[in-house]
Amino acid sequence: MTRNLTQSSSYFEQAVLGNKLYTFMVAIEFLAYVLSTLIGPYFFFRLRRISLLHANLRVILCNIPILFVLMTIHRFHFLVEYILIYVLGRSSMVSLSFQICISLRFVYDWGICVLAFLIPSFTLERLLATWRPKKYERTASPKMGFVVTFILYVLSFFYAIAFFLLDWNDTKPWHNSFGRLCCGMMFTQPEVFMTLAMACFGTYFACIPVLLVLYNFNVKKTQQYGLQHLGVRYQYSENVAALKSIFPSVVGYGCILTVNCTIILLQIVERNKSSSTVEGLEKIWFLEQFVNVLLALYTLSYLVGFFVTYAPLNKAFWHDFDWLRVSRRRRINDSTTLHGSENHRATTEAYFAQFNSQWK
Repeated sequence: MTRNLTQSSSYFEQAVLGNKLYTFMVAIEFLAYVLSTLIGPYFFFRLRRISLLHANLRVILCNIPILFVLMTIHRFHFLVEYILIYVLGRSSMVSLSFQICISLRFVYDWGICVLAFLIPSFTLERLLATWRPKKYERTASPKMGFVVTFILYVLSFFYAIAFFLLDWNDTKPWHNSFGRLCCGMMFTQPEVFMTLAMACFGTYFACIPVLLVLYNFNVKKTQQYGLQHLGVRYQYSENVAALKSIFPSVVGYGCILTVNCTIILLQIVERNKSSSTVEGLEKIWFLEQFVNVLLALYTLSYLVGFFVTYAPLNKAFWHDFDWLRVSRRRRINDSTTLHGSENHRATTEAYFAQFNSQWK
């Protein structure tokens, strides 16, 4: 066992070094994280200024770019080292330390645990907004959003600590020989990673019917003109807009989660059928990197998708980067603005009709 573990780093070089497919996946992941790092701060800055979203929802959504930064710290460390060693041939510029890797991975595990349970927290927030729309619309305090976020971070912190201690103790005899490129949890503890993935799977599919019911209910409420106060109707409209904007990310999350669970299961099977830890390592490394690419692309698609689907963010983006606008895009935005004005006028007319009927 010890001999196999100490050989794993050199086997990585034999299996992956010069492999164009693996290097291509590393390049895709690196590019996705670079773009996410550039877009994330802008997303955070703009989302904080969108007054049409409730303060609680803004707090929850603003965690997304923060989580991406946490996850990027560990992945950038690996990606830069891989490029320096296996692409540029500058191995003297880096230090392949398993201890450093697993310490940085703690931050990654912490972030990915929080990200895994963001959809249930979003579902809870929209459920409260639909259940008590009048009271919720008048509550400007983001207290609930901070409480939910704090609980998520604390629970995820203990998850990450458990992963860290488990890996640290299991691999302690080989800290000086176990390769830096072998410290990913999918390599060291695929069963533990599978447990987390299945927990995400269960909560995800529990939230899907709730989100669909909330969306249909809020749509029906927005169409009942004259039956609610204007503030309540605005809250229902906000619920519809927020749910509609988050649906692409929710669907993408489900697809990636399904693929990741399948890959982790294949990796566990590959490890169990091998007579030693060296056999089958090539397939395991490729599977692990494929999962990392999917996660990186999801972080990027989430940010881009929210800018495209949520009208206030879309409008703010084109206001800030008007020089990127082409004539076709201008026509689309003008049409959207006109449609939004018609909806606003209909809402105002319904409000005054309701107000007038109360005096008769």
